[in-house]
Amino acid sequence: MRAACLDVVLARLPRPRNTFVLGIDDPLYCSVHTATTPALAPGGQQIVSLARYLAPGEHGDGEAERELEGVLDLTQPGWRALVVQRRFLPNLTVSNAVVATAGGGLPGRAGAAVPGADGLFVTGDWVGPRGMLADAVLASAKEAGTLAGRAARRPGAGSPRPCKVATMPRATASRTDVFEEYRRHMFGVAYRMLGSAADAEDIVQEAWLRWRESAPEELRSERSWLTTVATRLCLDQLKSARARREQYAGPWLPEPVPTEALIDGESPEARAEALDSISFAFMVLLERLAPLERAVFLLRDVFDFDYHEIAPMVARSEPACRQTLRRARQRLAAGPPRFTASYEERLRLTEAFIRAATGGDVPAFAAAFTADVVQWADGGGKVKSGLHPIYGREKVVRLFAHQAAEIMGARVGVMGLNGQPAVVISRDGVPSNVIFPEFLDGQVYEIRVVRNPDKLAAVRRAIPRV
Repeated sequence: MRAACLDVVLARLPRPRNTFVLGIDDPLYCSVHTATTPALAPGGQQIVSLARYLAPGEHGDGEAERELEGVLDLTQPGWRALVVQRRFLPNLTVSNAVVATAGGGLPGRAGAAVPGADGLFVTGDWVGPRGMLADAVLASAKEAGTLAGRAARRPGAGSPRPCKVATMPRATASRTDVFEEYRRHMFGVAYRMLGSAADAEDIVQEAWLRWRESAPEELRSERSWLTTVATRLCLDQLKSARARREQYAGPWLPEPVPTEALIDGESPEARAEALDSISFAFMVLLERLAPLERAVFLLRDVFDFDYHEIAPMVARSEPACRQTLRRARQRLAAGPPRFTASYEERLRLTEAFIRAATGGDVPAFAAAFTADVVQWADGGGKVKSGLHPIYGREKVVRLFAHQAAEIMGARVGVMGLNGQPAVVISRDGVPSNVIFPEFLDGQVYEIRVVRNPDKLAAVRRAIPRV
């Protein structure tokens, strides 16, 4: 058995939880070497190995390399910007001998003593809680080649036994292309439903697996099928999320997300509507809704599905969906009024707010707030943060003054998050605070601060680009 293999060293993993993947419809394999990377790659770098098992007579070529890159696109989105080193080996002999090593080994496969091949690929045998024990990066090529040679010379051994995933049929590229077309749409649905970018990415990944495993060959609407899957997964998750949020330490705020992660290539009119539906204040307002109300409201008023499409998505009748939407609109209308301004006006006001906050003139900074300003801060129990909202100009200014030491020496800038300018405070590319000021007549009347480091991952990934 032979395989085309791609080894990639990344500065870090965009999706740390995706550590081991076997192809469902493809003879593909992908693993992150969680147990052995510290010995092979310095400074927190991660090694990812991918293999495309080859049929008899098939050759590993540029197409195989692109297919392996596509697996990384799905399992570690954003990996291309983090590549430290990569190597593609199109013709390796496959063995699944278990290679036990002491003290690690050499990172790579090219020197394995396998005649007529680029080297040896030792398939991944899952051994113990520490992760992968058997893979070519764990042992020197010499050790791997020696063990494979012994296995081949053993009486009755035959050829090395390939991973059984290699016998599965190959999926068509068109199915992957269709999914990629709607990836951003599904992320947008899941993020608006859950308020969490990390959870939304997990929903998209699960939708991909279901798309590959069980989507019918002929569909009236791929968008509707994928939206149905994403919506139902979100509804299941919201049932447990609501209980967790009731026990959350302090105010719960959504996870900030770079605007371009949710909106791309929209017409000016559609972009304006989409920006309003991802604003931070609107995401907070959505928390007033029950899970079903949230789903129906978003599907109808944001994503423009008709009632006959929404009903099967949420397993309700059309009349029930109409009533649910009516209740959702009433709940949202009963909330505090929302004041909107153009992005340019928001940017001007946000930059003025930063100048006031960093200028050292306390009276000028205090004048940036309305008398009845309210501040919410989300530390999630991970960092020091208030457990209750702060009401009034005097208390809010006093709190900022108390935290001034945090800002000294830090980078204070503006990023486009959730369709609006937001203040990001960071050191060495690591954000500590994301601040969303809301303005009324040129003054801040609401301010929301996200400090929970778990909720700043998407911002952290975007900081090198600003």
